[in-house]
Amino acid sequence: MPSSFPREPPQRLSSLASWGTGYLKTCLQIDTRTLALFRITAACIIITEVLLRARNFTFFYTDDGVVPRDFAMERTVDYAFSVYFLTSDTRVVALLFALQILIALQLLVGYKTRVAIVLSFLFVISLDYRNPFINSYADTLFRLLLFWAMFLPLGERWSVDALLRDRQPRDAFLGFASALILAQMSYMYVRNGIHKLEGDQWLDGTAAPLILSRDDITFFLGEYAHHAAPLLEFGTYLWTGMMLFGFVLILAAGRLRYPLLVLYMGGHFSFAVTVRIGMFPYVAMAGLFLFIPAVFWDDLGRLGERLGKAINRKTGLQLSRANVRERARPIEDRLRRLPDLAIGYRDLRAGIYTFGISLVVVTLLLVLVLSGLQFAGVVSDDANYDREVNQVANSFNVDQPDFSIFAPNPGTNDRYYVIAAETEHGEVIDIYNDRKNATLDRPGDQLQVQYEGYRERFFMNSIRRASSNDTLPDRYAAWLCETETGPDGEPIKRMDIWTITETITMDSLNDPDERERSQRISHRYACGDNEEAPVPTE
Repeated sequence: MPSSFPREPPQRLSSLASWGTGYLKTCLQIDTRTLALFRITAACIIITEVLLRARNFTFFYTDDGVVPRDFAMERTVDYAFSVYFLTSDTRVVALLFALQILIALQLLVGYKTRVAIVLSFLFVISLDYRNPFINSYADTLFRLLLFWAMFLPLGERWSVDALLRDRQPRDAFLGFASALILAQMSYMYVRNGIHKLEGDQWLDGTAAPLILSRDDITFFLGEYAHHAAPLLEFGTYLWTGMMLFGFVLILAAGRLRYPLLVLYMGGHFSFAVTVRIGMFPYVAMAGLFLFIPAVFWDDLGRLGERLGKAINRKTGLQLSRANVRERARPIEDRLRRLPDLAIGYRDLRAGIYTFGISLVVVTLLLVLVLSGLQFAGVVSDDANYDREVNQVANSFNVDQPDFSIFAPNPGTNDRYYVIAAETEHGEVIDIYNDRKNATLDRPGDQLQVQYEGYRERFFMNSIRRASSNDTLPDRYAAWLCETETGPDGEPIKRMDIWTITETITMDSLNDPDERERSQRISHRYACGDNEEAPVPTE
């Protein structure tokens, strides 16, 4: 009896499946020139971050500051990996900062790229753990991108490794790592979009106008953007939709990604010139670079050829890829003739690399295995076990957060701080805003100038949110007692740390005087043997 189904699928179905497989591969593979761009961008972010953090080096990263090493270790998960936990010597910590920059420079030029990316990842998570009170979603997203990047051929193009390699570079890379790093970006967007749906202000269009009316985070163009409320309301709806449909970044291929990349990068660039939210816009744009398709580089190459021919006609110069390659050949020959590094250093470098990559891979495998055992019912499903699994992931900061950035509702409050301090001479001053009189009035129109950098704002948020049994505010106040003095150099006796909040509404976007204001004492502290008592303020 003949079968009711054909032995072979219809040709049309077979062609459709073949086309679908090919299209999916095109979506998930990453051009090696794109990987090179990501490598260079990531290295620049690391260097910039270390230099920015160095502005508050003593205060944030040494035992002479408010977060000594032992305290930082107490406030991180068990078995947290950080090379900065190995020493409390200020000079050694400074050397580690310099070493992190040098490794990032190695990543930038693409020399021993695999070693450089692994060490860069380890140093990045190390610095995040050294002070857990100043981290943000930018740090979280960046270390996750670096984690997946360790398994990608970042040095295939535009690198010293490529110059020294005998074979031709691969055109593209397709594998689990390319799929997962692209999925990381799409997941971040979609997860954030879902959180935005849980609030009201992203659905009624008021989120962006309210955010850009916060003087404590806006700067540059942000100081004027809130005057265009109708345009910002449209931007609110557009950005919410972009978050929810972040998965389209993966599903689009080739030139279909052009308008999407312009849209998403334009959104992050608008944040970069309006609000101080750390490195998040730049980290997100680095992640978006990974979606640049191969056809973009081909289009760019053709455009370059046309420009080169136009320049040749006007100037008489002979600019071409072949000429550039020929001019670069002497440099390549010199690199090849460089003596290799000493055997001892090579062994040490190989040992560090093997140790680092082994730790990361073992950590990931442990998380996957333990989670699988729990799902299969082999081990009990209880809170303690969940904590054990999370602890393994947290050791290398590879756990996925909620990505609730400005969601479900954005912060719609302006906020500033006043630290009213009484001196030994009985004077009351504001030591946080350097004012001779302690007043709860605004220290200025632009509240973001209160902070030396965005990480100081994150730190003050940690002070404000601290629970009653948290010792961080006491440590901060004690540090102020040691470092601050009165107008004549007299010691501080006691202080009150005030948090003043202004509630922003759509009616008070442009007029802070119309906002409802509330104030509270976040922390009260007495220096030395002085008695704790209220500090009078105006």
